[in-house]
Amino acid sequence: MAYLTLDSARRSDREPPSPTDSEASDYNPFHRSRPGTPPPVPHTCQGRGRQEGHDDDHYGFKHTVPKLSFPRLDGSNPRIWKSKCEDYFKLYAVSEAMKATFASLHMDDNAAKWLQIYKKKYGLANWAPFIKAVEDKFGASDYRDAIGELLELTQTSIVELYATAFENLQFEICMHHEGFDELLFVSQFFKGLKYEIASSVQSQLPQIVDKAILLAKVQQQVLEKGKQKQQRLPFSTKSTFSSTKSNSKVERK
Repeated sequence: MAYLTLDSARRSDREPPSPTDSEASDYNPFHRSRPGTPPPVPHTCQGRGRQEGHDDDHYGFKHTVPKLSFPRLDGSNPRIWKSKCEDYFKLYAVSEAMKATFASLHMDDNAAKWLQIYKKKYGLANWAPFIKAVEDKFGASDYRDAIGELLELTQTSIVELYATAFENLQFEICMHHEGFDELLFVSQFFKGLKYEIASSVQSQLPQIVDKAILLAKVQQQVLEKGKQKQQRLPFSTKSTFSSTKSNSKVERK
């Protein structure tokens, strides 16, 4: 008994006391756990991957897609509807066999009536022939009509309304054909402007439509301020004329 007590006393003098489980650091490589217990797991911080610039998937995060309503088609802008449908299919991983059926459930008005005839003839097996038939039916003349309207468009009121109508047609054309140069639209924008605005804007040689619209708005404000000054001129001249006339009468007296 005396020997064991002496031996334990010597051992306590030689070896420092080992840290307890609560005092041991998670990242201490020299910490030894008790036999039969799993090693300590490092603490992880929520959002640590985002703060340090790491990928969230590396830390076990999963991106959840929020609930989105499926786009609907009433017969207008079928190309835009097609783009939205395909984006939706990618987000929710819709299978190829279900795409046409899924999209057909979101067709309204005249498009829904046309769908009934199409289903009886061809069915809804594949997405590619279905969406091509939709574009041919509801958007066959969109490109041609947009070009014709753009060539005939002119400014009849303020620049803001003219610019909105012009950009709407420009986007419609570029949505079907991307090969048009920006300067082509800039020159066409000049042709539709009022002469007193177009002459000043064109002299500054804008290279894009956005710049031409900005310059046209500025020139419109300059012209409006000039008109306001001209409207005030007759009143100022009358007042000065009447004052000079009264002064001359006083001098005669």
